[in-house]
Amino acid sequence: MRFLIKVGAFCMLLLLASCSNTLEPVDIDLTYNFTVNQDSNIRITIENSYNTVLDTIEDRIFSPGVYSVTWQSPEPVPEGIYYLKLYRDDRLSDTRQILITGGN
Repeated sequence: MRFLIKVGAFCMLLLLASCSNTLEPVDIDLTYNFTVNQDSNIRITIENSYNTVLDTIEDRIFSPGVYSVTWQSPEPVPEGIYYLKLYRDDRLSDTRQILITGGN
């Protein structure tokens, strides 16, 4: 099962996955929109609640503009709390919380 998640400004992202009551992993599709005001090295990561980087979505220099990046989990993700983090010139600039649960 895949879910498309759109993350906007100033919001917490909550995903309630429709799966059985067992702790089944869930496939995730995530779209994140962001704005760059000046040339910046942008790194966007997905991290678990232990600050372990699970995947790096982008890590490159962006020119000024509005961007949208999409991440598909390379493998199913277990239930839990995850974070999408945007680093601008190696400084944490934005964090979005992703909660994945298995309730019906």
